[in-house]
Amino acid sequence: MRVHSLLVVFLAAVLPQCAPCETIHEAVKVPGLQRLARHSGLIFSGTVLRVEHLNPSGAGGPAVTQTTFRVQLAIRGVRAGQIVDVQEWGGLWEMGERYQPGEQVVLFLYPASSLGLTSPVGGEMGRFQVDKVGRVALKTEDGRRAKIELRNFAATVRRAARE
Repeated sequence: MRVHSLLVVFLAAVLPQCAPCETIHEAVKVPGLQRLARHSGLIFSGTVLRVEHLNPSGAGGPAVTQTTFRVQLAIRGVRAGQIVDVQEWGGLWEMGERYQPGEQVVLFLYPASSLGLTSPVGGEMGRFQVDKVGRVALKTEDGRRAKIELRNFAATVRRAARE
């Protein structure tokens, strides 16, 4: 009886965090993943360290939002542990693309433009949230909401990039 009560308490504590998601432990098919990988210059999971709004450097220069990340898992164009400054056109911040210090994400970023600016490939499609235990939130090809362990997601991305 006591084990059953503990199980009920455990499930009551865990299920609200997972519903309506399921945790997937194997490779999954994510819509557009091959396209995301193909068009990305940088792919990594990282933690947001800071966000800065920079003034244009001279007349007519674009407003820039610089987000600094510590790379957790490097997939393309970066190294694990590296500090990466991502510079985006400031208008993206105004349109709702925002990061918060401490937030963990997986990013698929376009190669930097001649101005040194980049953004996630496909907008929101190139940005995935990572929870505190290292699971990536996503929608699968069949429309399910799911969470997949970061290392399994990275392996799926690497496979998609080779296809």
